[in-house]
Amino acid sequence: MNFEDKWRQYIEDFYTTYGADILTDQQISIFYGPACTHKGGEYINDCEYDGAYIALNHLYGNLVEPTEHTGLFPGLFDTFDQDEFFDNNAKASSMDSAGYVYVPSECISKNVTCKLHVVFHGCEQGSEFLGDTYVTKSGYIEVAELNNIILIFPQVIKELVNNPNGCFDWWGYTGMLKYAKKDGVQNIGIKAMVDRLVYGY
Repeated sequence: MNFEDKWRQYIEDFYTTYGADILTDQQISIFYGPACTHKGGEYINDCEYDGAYIALNHLYGNLVEPTEHTGLFPGLFDTFDQDEFFDNNAKASSMDSAGYVYVPSECISKNVTCKLHVVFHGCEQGSEFLGDTYVTKSGYIEVAELNNIILIFPQVIKELVNNPNGCFDWWGYTGMLKYAKKDGVQNIGIKAMVDRLVYGY
């Protein structure tokens, strides 16, 4: 078993130990996505493997798969103020002042039950680096439109010392004791975004 196989097995064992229902695909060669002859600076691969659909279908089940990714979104695609979810100072938590939301066309009328999903971008994929490229080209919106899934895309910004690549906090730069818990500052703010959409207050 090579290093990659051992690492995959370790990750799978780690998460399943805690009851997580994860999906692994051992049939593809990976490096932040399926194997490609071209790896661009956006860290988004387009290699006949619809990662957004596969991930969402694993989580929700029985989803309709898009036949193409046109970049045309008939629902509501908009920005929202992230400051209000971080005591009017998103920057202090390495969060951008604006995030993105997509509401599928069928969900706008409120005549159907819609799901809600939070999409976390990777390092150097926030709007500070790519504009709306990750949000509009990662494939999530097309899947959401066909399957009535509202999407929230929170956005992180870089900090020169603690977070130079604009990553969500997975190592403790917002506070070592809380960053990975429910009372971590980014977690509290993103939960408040979810509550706003669900409860409307």
